[in-house]
Amino acid sequence: MGTNLFTWRMALLPCVLSLLVACGGGSEPPAASPQVAAADLTQQAAETLRRRASGLRVQAAALPSLELQAEQLFEFAEQQYPQLFPGRSPTRLFGALNYRYYPASGIYLGIVVGPSTEYQAEGVYLMGGPYGDKPLLVGTIGQFLDSDGDGVANAQDVAPSDPLCALAQDAYQGSCHWRSMGSAKVKILGQSGDLLYLSALGEQALVYAYDLRSGHFSARVALSGFVPTAMVYSAEQARFYMGDAQGRVHAINEAFVEIGKPFAEVKFAVNALAMAGKHLMVQDSSGLTVFDRFGIQTGSGGVFYASIDGAEWNAANSRLYYLTRGISPADVVYAELDSATGKIKGGGESPYHGDYPIMDPVRLNPAGTRLLLGSGNLYSTDTLRWAGKLPTESIADALWLNDSDTVVASRGATRVRLQRFDGTRQLVEAMDLPPGGQLLGLVRRGGDVHWLLQYGDRVQVGVFTPSDDSDKDGVPNGQDKFPLDPAAAADSDGDSHPDAWLAGRSQADSTTGLSLDAYPLDAACHAPEQGNGSVCNPSFYAPKAVPTKVLADGRGMVYLLDTQAARVYRWSASSASFLTPLVIGQPDLAGVRQGPRVFGLSPDGRRLYFGYDNGLVSWMDSAGGAERQFANVASTVGGLVAAGNFVLVQDASGAWDTHSVFDTNGVLRDSQDWNYYSTHYLWAPTQNRVYFYRSSQSPNDLHYEELDPVSGKIASKGETPYHGEHSFYGAMALSPSGARIALGQGLVLSTSDLRVLKDLKEAWLDVQWLLDGRLAALLPNGANTRVALYNANSLELEGNLLAEGEPIALSPLGGQTLAVLTRLRDGSFRMTTLQP
Repeated sequence: MGTNLFTWRMALLPCVLSLLVACGGGSEPPAASPQVAAADLTQQAAETLRRRASGLRVQAAALPSLELQAEQLFEFAEQQYPQLFPGRSPTRLFGALNYRYYPASGIYLGIVVGPSTEYQAEGVYLMGGPYGDKPLLVGTIGQFLDSDGDGVANAQDVAPSDPLCALAQDAYQGSCHWRSMGSAKVKILGQSGDLLYLSALGEQALVYAYDLRSGHFSARVALSGFVPTAMVYSAEQARFYMGDAQGRVHAINEAFVEIGKPFAEVKFAVNALAMAGKHLMVQDSSGLTVFDRFGIQTGSGGVFYASIDGAEWNAANSRLYYLTRGISPADVVYAELDSATGKIKGGGESPYHGDYPIMDPVRLNPAGTRLLLGSGNLYSTDTLRWAGKLPTESIADALWLNDSDTVVASRGATRVRLQRFDGTRQLVEAMDLPPGGQLLGLVRRGGDVHWLLQYGDRVQVGVFTPSDDSDKDGVPNGQDKFPLDPAAAADSDGDSHPDAWLAGRSQADSTTGLSLDAYPLDAACHAPEQGNGSVCNPSFYAPKAVPTKVLADGRGMVYLLDTQAARVYRWSASSASFLTPLVIGQPDLAGVRQGPRVFGLSPDGRRLYFGYDNGLVSWMDSAGGAERQFANVASTVGGLVAAGNFVLVQDASGAWDTHSVFDTNGVLRDSQDWNYYSTHYLWAPTQNRVYFYRSSQSPNDLHYEELDPVSGKIASKGETPYHGEHSFYGAMALSPSGARIALGQGLVLSTSDLRVLKDLKEAWLDVQWLLDGRLAALLPNGANTRVALYNANSLELEGNLLAEGEPIALSPLGGQTLAVLTRLRDGSFRMTTLQP
């Protein structure tokens, strides 16, 4: 309604000014009232005028002076109706009027800017030409200008200098409610249908009711007689409960009338309140006290180093879930209530004590079977055992759309990102909120998710509507490589440059600054100058930085992970050249693609596995294709190794660290904490063992875990008999027979008892075994590279091979062939084939 009113009044001036030009009619000044003349404008024309005038509007803290407003209106008239107001005429003064005269048309346009008994205050007048020789009043300046650009003319705007509101119900004493809340301590109290209740503690304690459907406030109430220390809303009881520093609990209905004075009392200041079904739980320094809806105490219990603020009630098992605070380690706990009597039956906590990150908020799914915490970790509500993790972190708030799908708001460095995950914890949609604001929370109305951000001078509200076609380009998100950009959808090589524009679209339609890929099937190039127009320059296939890790399949392919570039570079022995790289990576909370921390290669060489900082494990066909989600662990993936038909993943959750074993479908088969981080991992198929270091503790050691080949469970463990006598670090390699293991510090051990067979007294950068049992080790040789060869039986040095450049990695190609990766003086990388 505000926009229509505004467009009619903005139309008033041009209709009166332009006569036949803008509105039609006779050759004489219009006899109809200005409002009727304005109504003759089509809605489309009026909207065009509104858009044109928007550039002249100001968004100041106070209305500009009448003189400045007059100048704005003069400028608008000259720009939009040069046939009536030709040229740029100077402003002149005549008594209380500022006016401009246009000799070519003979028309005067005057605006009252001072006190006058002859003219209407702030009136707008026309004279001359077809308007006659007497000033004609056509309205007031407030009917034409919209100083704050909110679509409502100043004369009808309760806060004409503030675009946050226009209607009287949205402001108090000329200050918009959203503006007033900017500097207050604001909290979402709860929701009843379309009504959202918020508290704002500042100079006053206020409660607001905001209608999500209409987008307007329905109430603003100042609390008096007490200062609330805790508040909670019960939609079931249609009440607000508020505690104060004197230990009193106040009950206030939705008409904001207090019920009983006070409703209840506890011994000390009220610290927190939570609804537990039809009962109210009150926390003070003595513990928990339970009251029914009549204010009668029904139960009590102790609670220490915890707060029920933000707790979640689970009607399915009559438990209230909340977090411990002020004590380390933090934990997720519950209090169980007898729903009939209101007595506290008992409580419990998770079986972990610092094993997993614990942080607000706590969010319960509709069925009451899962809890989601701010760390992204999920817990089973019956046992409080860890039940998985969303591949995100730093969650400020979250909503369950159903029992499995979620929308979470995660804090990034400069902004909040909304992410929607499906039941398999796959990210299916994302949207960035305006930067700089602090999230107050997410609320749901029907299929929409409303978000509230607080800035220092305002609160901003917006709507996110979950969609399987976020950019509305007709291509579902699951098939759209650019789900937030309507201009393109296909990206065959995954390099973030589209193959082509969608039909009827161009670069001008791109909302994210996309540019077309000149080489849509080659991830190494995208700009025309990076090749000859049809083929990419091969120099782009090689890595540009020292790889994070190098793996080889033993069949002629070498894979080089570059975490920073989010690429896997590939070298083929058959072509003796680098191939087009594989594009990998996941968007961080700023939407920037981040490469994995670690990667692994399946024994058959067909799959690459990747581990990320957010706990995500993914996989990709080693020949190329899409990167797919594989599994999630509770914290940053510190290591992984493909172990036969399983994948072992290390992360820092649990006591010390945790090793999780997944089958090739991503199903968790076993998980054991009290484990270790390792810089290297090695799969030994003849023993079904994974070898790893104790890199995070001193003294370091070499350990193993033996996996059951059928179930994938960790069947046994072991370590060397040494505890400080040797250092254990560096690359690992297993002999062809599986009987010996070589380590980067120059040790060779027997795999039967993990005793040292030979200490070669020389640290190696990398090490590999040849098929004939000889050992090859990579070392620097001045500014170049040396590959030392050791006898298969005696392990004595029997020769050296040399290669140009700084040594980087040594890879087996199969049989007696090795590939040496070096960095040359010009910074380029070379792969040299050696056949000892």
